[in-house]
Formats: sequence, structure tokens, C-alpha cells
Amino acid sequence: MKKGYLFLILIFCAAFLSYYRAYAVIQTSPKQEHIELTVEKTSVPPVVDGILAEDEYIKLDISDDMLSYVVASETDWARIKKTGFEAYAAVYDGRFFVAVEYRLDPEYRKTECEAKNMWAQSCLLMSFAGKGASGRCALELGIREDGCYIWRLADGGKAPDTEQSVRYDNGVYTYEFSLDIASFCEEEDGFLFCFSISAGDFYNNGRYAYIQLGKGISGFSSSENADAGKDAALFPEIKITERIEETAIETEIVPETENEIPPSGDDGLIFITAAAAAICAALAVLSVKYGKNLYN
Repeated sequence: MKKGYLFLILIFCAAFLSYYRAYAVIQTSPKQEHIELTVEKTSVPPVVDGILAEDEYIKLDISDDMLSYVVASETDWARIKKTGFEAYAAVYDGRFFVAVEYRLDPEYRKTECEAKNMWAQSCLLMSFAGKGASGRCALELGIREDGCYIWRLADGGKAPDTEQSVRYDNGVYTYEFSLDIASFCEEEDGFLFCFSISAGDFYNNGRYAYIQLGKGISGFSSSENADAGKDAALFPEIKITERIEETAIETEIVPETENEIPPSGDDGLIFITAAAAAICAALAVLSVKYGKNLYN
């Protein structure tokens, strides 16, 4: 009888562990604590059309050590860790342009919820704040196919003038977005910025999945303080610089001289022909002269 109870307890524990592993929240912080990215000013504004043309942006130098993950299951953890993405940015005339491109299989693409709840499905979440900001004070917004939704304006800021385009084609998402920097920041040489790729479905047993640049938007909260994880002080810093234009290297051209380069090509052939003709003429004169003397 005792063996039977023990067997049932083991089965229950195994089932519980299996359920827990399938729906355990996994949160990992970035290994790099202070993240600083350089964004160059451009002389031509990128076209926000969901198509990334060559030379529109500068690719952001983002390493794995700069990323954090918030995932609700080990199944999604394995999937999200394989999700590679590329991010690009530029600054033009007081506007910040950013583009993110990543692969998401159609079975995980979800966009049925209301715009205000887009954080729970497929979208790109972004937060912006001035340098030195801390706490939940940033401009918070998200974009997906049906537009942009703003949850919160920056403290002391104003409604931003935004432009966005979202394309999903052959399993690849392309997000493009721009806004006026003055709507959330007074500084002209940089600001704080964080983005989070939402690639899960909260309405399917709470199975959310976020890949985040740095930390400060998604997850890392607690039941006691829902805003604990939304801290602008945790955002990466964007440093704005002038674009370094590539310049051609000038080389000095040394003029050719007659002594340095011998005749070649057609000129050389004419020279050789003329010389041969002169020699033949001289031989003919000599042969006539000495031939006469020989027979006389």
C-alpha cells in the first residue's frame, strides 16, 4: 500500500515539474552593465517605408552581452535564443530614425488584440528619455502593422511627431520608426533608449517572449511593484555624432620623360622601320660604290 502511495506521489511530482518547466518565467539580465551605442547624423533622411535601402542607416553595434530576455516557458526560451535580429539607426534634422529586422515564424505571429494591448503579442516596444533620467519617466510606445500606440509621455515632454512602417514578408518582420527628439529630450548630443521585441502571445497561457536591448521595459517587475522593471536609468545610452565621410586618397602623377620610357607600340614600330630603312639605304650606296671599284 505504501509503495502505491509513493508511486502516486512520484507521478504527481513529475507532472508538476513538467508543468513548471513548461511555464516557468525565465529572466536574464544583460552581461554588460553600461551600454553605449553611437548613432551618426546623416545628410539625407531615411525613407520610412518598411524597406531598408543601402546607406539609409548605420548598423548598431549590438552584441549578445547587451541583450536581456524575459520568457514565460522553456519552450519559448529555446526558440527566442535562436531569434537573431539586426538594428539600424540615424539622426537627421532633430529626428531619430530606427529600424529593426528579425525573423518570426508565422505560427508565432499574433496581432489580434487591441492596439493598447499589443505588448502581449507581436510588436516592437520602445522607450525614450533624456540623459540622467531614472524611474518610470520615459516616453513609452509600441508599433505594429496597424500603427503606433503611446502608453505614456515622457515627464515634461510632449506628444511626439511619429512616423512608422511595419512589414511582415516571408517570415521576416521589418520595423521602421522615427520621432522628433525634442518631444522627450532637450539634449542634442544624446539620450536614453531601449527597445524590446515582443515575439510571444500572452493570451496563450501567458506565454510572452521578449528580446530586449539592455533593460528597463519588459519584465523584471514584482508583484509588490509593477513599475520596478520600468526604469530609465537601466536604458542604454545613445551618443549622437557627426558622420565620418569616406574621402578618396589623392596620388601624385609623375609625368613621363623620353629617357625613362622607351618607345613602344606603333611609335616603336615606326622607329624600328625607319632605322632599318636607313641602314638598307646605306648598304645599297656602299654596295654600288665598292661594287664598281671591284669590277673596274
